[in-house]
Amino acid sequence: MLQVRTLLRCKHQAPSKRLAAGSSPAGGAYSLSPAETREGLFRVQIHIHLHRDGARSLGANAPYCCPMTPIKKFQVTFDCAEPERLARFWCEVLGYVIPPPPAGFATWDDFKRSQPAEQRDSWFACVDPSGVGPRLYFQRVPEGKAAKNRVHLDVRVGTGLVGEERLAALEAECARLVPLGAVHVRTLYDGSDACIPMLDIEGNEFCID
Repeated sequence: MLQVRTLLRCKHQAPSKRLAAGSSPAGGAYSLSPAETREGLFRVQIHIHLHRDGARSLGANAPYCCPMTPIKKFQVTFDCAEPERLARFWCEVLGYVIPPPPAGFATWDDFKRSQPAEQRDSWFACVDPSGVGPRLYFQRVPEGKAAKNRVHLDVRVGTGLVGEERLAALEAECARLVPLGAVHVRTLYDGSDACIPMLDIEGNEFCID
């Protein structure tokens, strides 16, 4: 099971300042706008695209925290250097799959060859084959990771387990992921609960939980 853990500060601001409407290759109906650049602050390397079915129009002066219809789907987007390589890593972690190439192309390589040179390998994605989990979208950016992510994924393999049984399940998953290129940061265990912070192949934090 995949869980996204995040903390957002909720301010009464007009949506035009917090949300940017429109579509993108990622397919989001709305996306969080970039934070202001200030000394000592770094852009988060992961963000979330929200997909809303039948979303109502928001007035220019509507508060950001006004009541809304429930979110139907969301997508998690990674900034990265090698989108396809990172997508295939997360397929191995989560049991996700690479979706079929765009219509009109037999393979992803055929699709890439159709793109201008500067756009090739600029993005990739993977999906939950059951359709339950969020789509993961990976987009190439020129800058490297600058600071600890404020959002990370929890790979939940120990749900319902406690004590040594939980620790053993988490350690077994850690042992599976390290040969794939994941980095074991440390093991947290207090005799009952346990968590193992990890890094993916591009240094993004995630936890085995």
